[in-house]
Formats: sequence, structure tokens, C-alpha cells
Amino acid sequence: MRRYAPSSRAVLLFCGTAIAAAVTFVPAIAPSQTLTSADTPALVEYGFREGSPIAVPIPFNNPTFGAGLVLGGGYLFQQDEGSGTSFLGGAAFKTDTGSYGGGLGGRLAFDDNRWQLSTFVGGADLTYDVRDGGIQRSVDQTLLGVRAEALYGWDTDVSAGLTLGYLSTEVTPSDPAVSPPFLEGLSDLDLGRIGLVVQWDGLDNDVYPTRGGFARGRVSQTISVSGPSLSYTKVNADVWRYQPLGSRGVLAMKAGACVTGEDAPFFDSCLLSGPDGIRGYGYFDHYGQSLAVAQAEYRYRSAGRLGLAAFFGAGEVFESDQAGDTELNYAGGLGARVTVSKDFGVDLSLDATLNGDGDSLVYLYVGQAF
Repeated sequence: MRRYAPSSRAVLLFCGTAIAAAVTFVPAIAPSQTLTSADTPALVEYGFREGSPIAVPIPFNNPTFGAGLVLGGGYLFQQDEGSGTSFLGGAAFKTDTGSYGGGLGGRLAFDDNRWQLSTFVGGADLTYDVRDGGIQRSVDQTLLGVRAEALYGWDTDVSAGLTLGYLSTEVTPSDPAVSPPFLEGLSDLDLGRIGLVVQWDGLDNDVYPTRGGFARGRVSQTISVSGPSLSYTKVNADVWRYQPLGSRGVLAMKAGACVTGEDAPFFDSCLLSGPDGIRGYGYFDHYGQSLAVAQAEYRYRSAGRLGLAAFFGAGEVFESDQAGDTELNYAGGLGARVTVSKDFGVDLSLDATLNGDGDSLVYLYVGQAF
């Protein structure tokens, strides 16, 4: 039986999603992002009353949104021995560029992980740059979104289900005198989404995987409820693989592909960077209707609180109006890890990257990139 253990992973992933949702239409929380150590003690009591509260300040630095702080809190519990971590939580963030937002959400796994239910509601007011034909345009975006997902496990490894989402957003240029074509029709837009999710989980541990794999496919249909008439399909396919190297090393690998319809607004297109992409570029430096990415990372944890990482990723955007996006883009770098909570095994991560354009970016976040 796959071993489950309580962790702050769920709340921390939720906190990160509060930011990522702003530009990826309230996406699904990625599986098995390594936010806890393999030494986290197993939970011996089950049920809601046997859970643990947690409150976490999370500093971060992101090339798109700037430096800031996420304040998150929640309640973690494990419903039964065979199920993963469930949580109820909330988060709020603010950055030095003036962006801010927050939300509430939860996840419930029960019946030996046969049922996995999750929901999220959040809002944000953001300022960020978008690449427009080689020129960086500053835009302002306000949004309010809700997302719900229900997965049913057909056996111990395979599950499938539905996801529903709704997003009300307004995107305008920061400079009223500039009105780039990619913002046309986005000043007042409501989008509704329904999707199918299928996943296979062959990991040895949902808290800190060291071997095995995970695969997930998502197909969704989005239509505009108000504003310009939009209708498009989006398909995502991702595969994770983990392999131990030595007694304390892990080789983590991920490959993914994305295809979306031509009606998709830029913030819901296929992004080279962001939650589903590689480190080393801003979210909207490279985006288009289709994308393929691959990345690998070596992770090492010492017996104490310190760890190291070395990583490299590459991707190519297809069917893009952005100059240079038809070429292979790549980035790599080194990272340092410090365990900031022995009880939960939470890492504070600092990554320095260098991309193929010669740009160097620094990331500060909690957890691992994938």
C-alpha cells in the first residue's frame, strides 16, 4: 500500500495556487510537489478531529509578479489510513509591484483515496508584463474565480473525474494611451469551463516521491458567459518520473504538452513558464496555441537542514504570434534548500537561473518546482 503522511504540502500548494490562478484560469493543483521530507512521521490517528492547524508565512520572488509574501493558514487531517492529506485553508498575498489577492479552498480525500474532492475560490488585482512582438507591455488584471473538481478512483492507481470553473476578469493596459491587439475584448469577460481529468498514480509516496511515476491528462471546454463570444478547447498532458540516486539523491523528471484553441485569451494560452512550464522565463515571455516542455532536476538532501538542486529545462512554443517563439527555449540553474520546519519538513527554496537569451532570474519560494 502506498504510504500517506500528513504534511503542509496541501496548504502550501493552495497558497501557491492563489497566485497562479490569476493567470491560468484556476488550474488544478499539481500532484506530488515535494514540499515535505521523507522523514515526516506517519499519522497514527485518523479523522477530522485528529488533524493539525498550521499557519505559514511564505516569502517568494517571481519574475512576473515580483517579490512578496503569502500568508496562509489551514487545518490538515487524514480521513483514513489509505487516503491522502485533506485540508481546509486560506491564503492572501501582496507583492512589491502592487499586486495582491487571496482565496479560500479545501480538499477532501476519503474511502482509501477512492474519492478526491477539491474546491477553490479566490480573487486578485495584478500588475505584470506581457511580451507583445518583442516589446514588454505592462497590463493590469482583476479577477474573481471559482473552481471545483471531483475524482473517483477506479483502482488504487487510476482515477478520473470532472472539473468545473468560472472566471470573471478584466484586463487593461497599465498605460491607457496604449491598446495592444492581444487585449482586445478582455476589458470585461466572464468565462465558464467544464473539463475531464484522468490520472495514473504510480508513486511510492504522495508526500516525498523518490521512485515511480505519475501521469495526468486534462481536456476542457471554455465558453464566454459575457463579453466577446469565445469558445475553445484546451488539452494538457503531463508525465512525472522519480528515480533515487544514491542514499539521499533523487532525479526528478517531467514532460508536458499543451494545445489550446485560437480563441483562448493570452492568460489561458500555453505558457512556456508558469506552473506547467520551466523556470527561467517570465510567465508571458513565450506563449501560444501549443507547447511542448521537458525538464529534469537532481535533488539532494543532507542529514541536517540543507539541500541542493541542479536543474535544466527546455520547451518550444508553436503557433505563436510572438517573435522568436518558434525556436527552442531553454534554461537551467542551481538551487539551495533549507528545511524551515522539522515538524513538517518544509523547504525554503532559492533558485538562480540562466536562460537561452542570456537573462538571469532568481526565484524564492517554498517547496520544489515540480
